[in-house]
Amino acid sequence: MRRIVAGLLLVAGLLAGCAGGPAGEDAADTVRRLGRVPVPSAEPGPPAPVAASLGKPQLIAMGAPVRVSLPGGEAVVTTTGPDAPGGQRPGGPARGAIEITAAPGSGEVRLDAADFDVRDDSGANVPLVPDGPADAEATTGRPGALRLVGTFRDGQARIAWRQDGHVVAMWVFSVEND
Repeated sequence: MRRIVAGLLLVAGLLAGCAGGPAGEDAADTVRRLGRVPVPSAEPGPPAPVAASLGKPQLIAMGAPVRVSLPGGEAVVTTTGPDAPGGQRPGGPARGAIEITAAPGSGEVRLDAADFDVRDDSGANVPLVPDGPADAEATTGRPGALRLVGTFRDGQARIAWRQDGHVVAMWVFSVEND
């Protein structure tokens, strides 16, 4: 019996040593003893662009910028949308527009409607048609922009941008027709 009691006292002593601080210490005592630990937070404003190229595609959220390096030039490319006009049936398909903009860095980056495709969460293709020109160029001092229109159903979707048969960037987004 003495060995059991001695063993229990040894275990209790070891557990007390693992408790983290002196007996009776409260949170304020712990802060004084250890100091404050900063909690990181997101930077305000738009996110910094991630880098993408033919050999290094990026998967990002709709609206996030991508710094694209292609053989002909560099640009920061952003997609937004789909923006749908009001008055559409809630829960039903909604006609909406996706805006693609390229802010030039150097050289030339071409945006062509045929290089973009949208798939919904079931894998079905969402056909896009240009609302305006079917292509645009971003060159030094002159941004380029496309507006592509499609009919979207509620749920998740993604828009992919391909150059020379390779995905450069893919933006994911949700559609809610309220």
